[in-house]
Amino acid sequence: MLARIKQDEISQQRDTQMDGGNALLAYRSSRNFPLFIVGQASHEQVLAQWRGEALTTFAYVGFALLSTLLMTGLLTARLLATMAHESRLREAQRLAARVFENSNDGIVITDAETRILSVNPAFERTSGYSAAEAVGQKTQLLSSGLQTAEFYAQLWQKLNETGEWRGEIINRREDGSLLTQWLTINRMC
Repeated sequence: MLARIKQDEISQQRDTQMDGGNALLAYRSSRNFPLFIVGQASHEQVLAQWRGEALTTFAYVGFALLSTLLMTGLLTARLLATMAHESRLREAQRLAARVFENSNDGIVITDAETRILSVNPAFERTSGYSAAEAVGQKTQLLSSGLQTAEFYAQLWQKLNETGEWRGEIINRREDGSLLTQWLTINRMC
């Protein structure tokens, strides 16, 4: 032991106590000063405190990890549900677009001021107006002038009360010829 003390200024080692128990022996010596400090503690006492601190730390870390895993799982489930919902919405939009494009009935979508926002190919074939000519125009573009103001007042009253109007109307094609149509007008908002 003296040889080791001469070699190392600071060290620790396991030792056996008089009662046969394990002990931790630590010392510090100084080559420059006549000072030698020795400390000895029961191995079990030192480890008991360390074990308690380690257990507390493990409990906190374990709780934090468990909480993180739980939150990650919940967020992942929410994200997957949102992605599935968005996928269904995109598919519904694609289907609606195919129906709009392939319908044999002319479809016109307008804003609240009856300005045309979109038309389908069947409208173009029936009216003679291309989408480029119709979009941005008001629906009066199609008016033949043969319906009375009272007719339109009743149409708008029914549409405002029920959100829908159905009936026969005479419109004018792009070439000026008349077109008798059965219309269904639905208010969407």
